[in-house]
Amino acid sequence: TDEGVTGVGWGGGTASGQGSDLTTTLIDYFKPILVGEDPFNYRRIWANMWLPKLVGRRGLSTRVISAIDIALWDLMGKIVNKPVYKLLGGYRDRIPAYIAGGYYEEGKGLRELAQEMEENLLLGAKAIKMKIGGVPINQDVERVRVVRETIGPDIKLLV
Repeated sequence: TDEGVTGVGWGGGTASGQGSDLTTTLIDYFKPILVGEDPFNYRRIWANMWLPKLVGRRGLSTRVISAIDIALWDLMGKIVNKPVYKLLGGYRDRIPAYIAGGYYEEGKGLRELAQEMEENLLLGAKAIKMKIGGVPINQDVERVRVVRETIGPDIKLLV
């Protein structure tokens, strides 16, 4: 900022350092969007950086945007002298959790899938995430139906 306040963001990378030249190029590409902008206009900044033809949905350019976004939040926290978690709404005393399962395995039919979900219920699951997308859609629809019938209406089902 003009006042000398800086935000720090981390965007991952590779152990070999591959992509570092491209990372620098992308940061330079996004600088005109950032310089002179109010960091509290982070939604507009993000929208201006998110150019689907350039960025895509993953990869190095997305990591650079992520690092810039993290730096903006760090900067906003420093400006108002608050930790970022407070800017994001505080904290929780409890964190909802789920059990992930329902993976595709050789020899695992609908009966075994239902048994797996029953075991998850015995473990106290209040939410269950199951894998989909690995078989034709009509088979996945049947798998989801079996899981929903097994866990009942009160357990959250994530797919």
